[in-house]
Amino acid sequence: MPTLVMSGGASPAWFGTAADQLAQILRDARRMILPGQNHGVDPSVLAPLLLEFFGA
Repeated sequence: MPTLVMSGGASPAWFGTAADQLAQILRDARRMILPGQNHGVDPSVLAPLLLEFFGA
């Protein structure tokens, strides 16, 4: 199952570490870091990425 694993570049480092580890163990993972974003990602940043991932 394709999986999109994202974290914000402005989030605490452990968020990114956890996302990296998750992406490594999932068979079909795509890893993205969202520069300048924290856990509450701006919808205008998130929406285009989700549309691309889901092929919409």
